[in-house]
Amino acid sequence: MKPFQKKIIFAAIAISCLCIVGCWIGDFYYSRSFINAFQLYDGIKVRRATLNSTKWIDIWGTTTKEVGLLSKGSDKDLFDDLCDLYGDNTYNREVAIPGDGYYTANHPPCAGIDVISNKDFDAEHPAGTSLADIMTIQYRSAVKFIENGYKDKKDYMEDIRKPLDELQPTDLTLSIRNIFLIFDKEPDVLETHGLTFFWTTTEGITYTTSFNYDFTLPEGEVEPYTVSIEYDTIYNYTPKH
Repeated sequence: MKPFQKKIIFAAIAISCLCIVGCWIGDFYYSRSFINAFQLYDGIKVRRATLNSTKWIDIWGTTTKEVGLLSKGSDKDLFDDLCDLYGDNTYNREVAIPGDGYYTANHPPCAGIDVISNKDFDAEHPAGTSLADIMTIQYRSAVKFIENGYKDKKDYMEDIRKPLDELQPTDLTLSIRNIFLIFDKEPDVLETHGLTFFWTTTEGITYTTSFNYDFTLPEGEVEPYTVSIEYDTIYNYTPKH
């Protein structure tokens, strides 16, 4: 074999190896469930979104523990029990971990979300009143995909949007990916509002967190995640859910 032919073969092998490494999406494991892990949490956090639109808000549970497909002992038993609880136990396929096929869900599910401000938003929304009727929630759920026998990926890949005040207690069951909150309108006065978020679980526990949201920031800019809010009008507020 001529030297240049050897070089070509070597280069081809090297490129193939790089492609294999570059395309690695994780190790494959057999799974009887579509959901690969459940996140247990004891609070919530929010931030101005860095995906989709910085005018949106991310909200998520603060994970205390994760139990999943690769867990051992009692944690694996808990994961299996939760899969049975949600009827997710006949997927029976190989999944890549980590990778795009790795899906986690909150337990217990969120049954309702509400938002208030420490300032007047507009004439219909004075400080301390719910803003849920002027906000939209966007999320994805695996429930329909599971109930339909894991047949159509559209059942979990399509974003679901609805007015936040129309969110039903079962809507966020097996929610996957990000949960976004979106303001449908801006306040009458563009300034920083101290927002308080209420997340109520299906077990009746309500978690809260606060966040300074600067309505003057243009798209693409994200303010520091600092909280320094004075509350004068919301001490007697009762979450809607």
